Amino acid sequence: AASLAGGANVTLGAGNLLVNRGRITAAGDLVASAASLNNYGTLGGGGNLRLNAPALLNERGLLFSGADMTLRAGDITNLY
Repeated sequence: AASLAGGANVTLGAGNLLVNRGRITAAGDLVASAASLNNYGTLGGGGNLRLNAPALLNERGLLFSGADMTLRAGDITNLY
């Protein structure tokens, strides 16, 4: 599986769709923003996790944070 890993903070932004089927992690804070965010893998940070998307889908995925987690979305779907 594909991985994006940051040794400190990681910020991701997509104007439309952000799809994660692998692993996106940060040793510090992870911030991701998109019009639609679909997670089928792992999204997390050792610090804070902040996800901003009008539509957030977490299907068989893992969202984790070592500190605060903030999910801002109009619709959140969490499926296992």
